[in-house]
Amino acid sequence: AAKEGLFADLSPYLAETKVYKKYLDHDYLPADARDNITFRKDLDGAYIFQLGIPAVDRSTEYIADDEYIGGLYIRADIAADLGVEAFSLSTEEELYDLCVKIRDANYTDVNGNPIYPIGPKYWGGSYDSLINVVRSYGFSPFGSEYGLTADGQIVHEAQTNFVFDKINFARKLLAEGLMHPEFFTMDTTRCEELCKSKGVAINGVPVKRASELYGICGIVFFSPEDLNMIKNGPAGRRKFMDALLCSVDRLYMADLARYNKCLSQRNALLHEIAVTGRGMGQLDVWDMQLAECGRRIIGKRRSFLEEFSERAALAHDTLTGGGERLEILYEPNVAENMFEEKLAGSRENDLRMKMTTAGPHRDDLCIRANGMDLRTFGSQGQQRTAALSMKMAEIQTISDSRHDMPILLLDDVLSELDRDRQTALLSCIEHTQTWITCTGLDEFVKYGFQADRTFHVVQGGIE
Repeated sequence: AAKEGLFADLSPYLAETKVYKKYLDHDYLPADARDNITFRKDLDGAYIFQLGIPAVDRSTEYIADDEYIGGLYIRADIAADLGVEAFSLSTEEELYDLCVKIRDANYTDVNGNPIYPIGPKYWGGSYDSLINVVRSYGFSPFGSEYGLTADGQIVHEAQTNFVFDKINFARKLLAEGLMHPEFFTMDTTRCEELCKSKGVAINGVPVKRASELYGICGIVFFSPEDLNMIKNGPAGRRKFMDALLCSVDRLYMADLARYNKCLSQRNALLHEIAVTGRGMGQLDVWDMQLAECGRRIIGKRRSFLEEFSERAALAHDTLTGGGERLEILYEPNVAENMFEEKLAGSRENDLRMKMTTAGPHRDDLCIRANGMDLRTFGSQGQQRTAALSMKMAEIQTISDSRHDMPILLLDDVLSELDRDRQTALLSCIEHTQTWITCTGLDEFVKYGFQADRTFHVVQGGIE
């Protein structure tokens, strides 16, 4: 990057600093460091600036944008509860003793899980808890033990046992469960998973990724937005198809995740090529990987929709009293055996648009009733009936896959349906465990619908 001139020239900024301006003095740095590390001759004197220096030290402040950070942190409220001022620690022994006290006191986070004494900044899960930083593992390389010879000469830390002792101390903390094993590598997402969420476990085993929950519990969610699935754009229909397929086919879920990742990488490469002109040779690699996953996705969507369409047609027949024949047809953007050729043929357009214009991410579903395309020509009532038929087919699909009826969640859907569709829906879910949210019970009483239990939400409380 330095050889290609991609680095910014920061020397004017360094010249205004109190410390780093000395780096610009030719004789300030040792010759070896100056010529081979800092201002490398082989890079035409490029300076590799490795440190970020904040204008103001805010390491002990609570900053909302920085709350999810891995590192060496101890909760201030716990230290205060134990009567210890964290910044008073000056040796590794004092730090170790505090960690042991925290561990033995059995403190927990908001999820009720035991905490590591040293962990990420957001360890306690409390927005209003100020977190104190544990600096340098509680000891410094320059002191009575490190950095000076017997006659008082300063030596480089590499000539002492400092680094080894520091590593061994960290190993000791890890071995005794006093420091989180991901304290250094933990990124924002991992911190949120561990600290912010209430946590999900299956048979006592914590779930680390949302994808692990697919297929564990069969759930069908139906909200008023789903009623607009027919008239809205293709994205909503693809989302419905993908969510249902992922819930019954984990291999499809893996293929879809891989495809989306490849798609994102290819789009980023297209943008880079358009801006810098570099990276053209990598497109063939991403085209091959994208086509490999895409072909499997297209094939599974096609075979799935053939069966799903029949289920939706049966549900639609019930809802309309046999008055309409519903068809759900797959409209792939490209055929399986032509995907790689389509990518090659659209490359020029992709480079101009800086995005991939061919693939299953542009598929659609055609929903027809008696041969008429409901997306364009269907009335609102027809579109809602078709959407309702598809949700009822979803229930049957999950039931057949799991050999057990799923749980149905209806979020204020009945208020958006007329009386006939309400009656048809309620009759279809008679033997399905269903949770319904609504703003009143009048309609249920009117139609004689029996609820096993009723909960009232009043001023934020459940009665």
